[in-house]
Amino acid sequence: MKKASTKWMLFATALISIFLVTMWTLQYRSKDHFKAKQLNTDHSYKLESEKEQPKTTTTPAPLVPHTQPGVRVKTKKEVKPNPVEYYCNFPNSNDIFKMQEGNGQKGWKLKQVQIVIRHGDRAPLNLNVYHKFRTKNRFCNIHSNFYSDTLKLVSNYRNSIMKDQNSQHLPYFAQPLPEGIVCSPGQLTVIGALQHLHNGLMLREAYIRKHKLVDPATQDKFVYVRSTHVRRTFQSAVAFLYGFLPNYHLQDIPITFTMGPTFCEKHCVCPIVKTLEKKVKKTQYQNYLKRQRNNPIIKNISRITGIGDHTGPLMDSLVTGYICKQIPLPCNENGECVELSELNVVMNEQEYLNRVTRLESPARNISLLQIQPFLENITNHMKQVVEDSAAQRKAVLYSGHDLTLAPLIQALGLPEYRWPRLASRLVFELWQATDGMHFVKILFNGVDVTNDTAFCPGKNKPCSYNSFMQFQRDIGKYFGFDSRSSVCKS
Repeated sequence: MKKASTKWMLFATALISIFLVTMWTLQYRSKDHFKAKQLNTDHSYKLESEKEQPKTTTTPAPLVPHTQPGVRVKTKKEVKPNPVEYYCNFPNSNDIFKMQEGNGQKGWKLKQVQIVIRHGDRAPLNLNVYHKFRTKNRFCNIHSNFYSDTLKLVSNYRNSIMKDQNSQHLPYFAQPLPEGIVCSPGQLTVIGALQHLHNGLMLREAYIRKHKLVDPATQDKFVYVRSTHVRRTFQSAVAFLYGFLPNYHLQDIPITFTMGPTFCEKHCVCPIVKTLEKKVKKTQYQNYLKRQRNNPIIKNISRITGIGDHTGPLMDSLVTGYICKQIPLPCNENGECVELSELNVVMNEQEYLNRVTRLESPARNISLLQIQPFLENITNHMKQVVEDSAAQRKAVLYSGHDLTLAPLIQALGLPEYRWPRLASRLVFELWQATDGMHFVKILFNGVDVTNDTAFCPGKNKPCSYNSFMQFQRDIGKYFGFDSRSSVCKS
């Protein structure tokens, strides 16, 4: 059974690799910007506005034999992805060999995982740039023959979920598949669903196959899922669960909803946050005046596209809207085009703004107050396991947004200033040592960042469950009060 599971996992990752070769490989570049082209003679997928390009081929990185998940593959030179490619987060079949989830110390037993994800790739929130440059936005239809013929995993996922969907009477909001012929603003794309199928498959290998964390026969009892009340996060959760759980069906695991991005179920209002936000916005605006507004590259992009000179809208319209879809960047009527290298500047400017905002303003104070109820929820789930409660969960999934992960990362004190990329994952692992002590590991996008947190600094030092619990409880004391509630009333 173990060999069959491993073979299935490698087969699935190989299929993903094939899809990436045919759909996402950068097959032609001119002036540093992407040029879309016909993918192959059998399954052409060509935008109406593009010109025929010479056919090229690219060989994907091969699967590395005899390598365990969590062991980094040594290469002659580690290539750091450029900011745009990092943000788009294109799945790679080698990801499973680099991830560090599921690696406890010798003798430790994995007791629980809690996974916080950002939704997968989506359409831009503002489609004006598509309308202006007459860009076709046909990325959200999972029923397209292109996806069915190119990747069996997507086809199997679609067919399985459709059968489950037809057997139930789901409300319009809770449609589980991306199936718009034309994308609406913010709609999950098929690529976005694939990203979380990929995440789910990798974590199935780390937690279910390797550690037997969840028994498929009782997974409905020990798996708990929450999503924000937005369709793209709900659909991302469904895709993740399909990859994560063996023989998953839509009716197996109820998905409950929360109205806010920080999963704050009660006592969410904190008036002092608004006061602090004014100071943060002042810092951000001052840096905008100093840097972004006068940056010649950003000014050039704004002139070509008419989008504006703020990094946020530029990222949404051009990085999410074009690069992450692998379609040509727009050109104006004079033939002037936005270039990939220019968008890397935009991403670097956003990272700089994030860094300065956190270091020179009360941004982390805001994140601590915003996210404390969520952290309390996470620690309560851990507490149920530590106390061996009958209500304990083995796996908890929270499907949210960048506005979920950004304050969570800040509150934990992680030195990560890049904007949370599409389909990001932040994992909280609860382990039990041979002496009965419990420890926490925190991983961001497959990398162990436990010793980068504010409450467990230090290299190669296990982080106790009590340290994490104390950090959450003492957030009020950070402000000189007994509790968050007292801070918010001050």
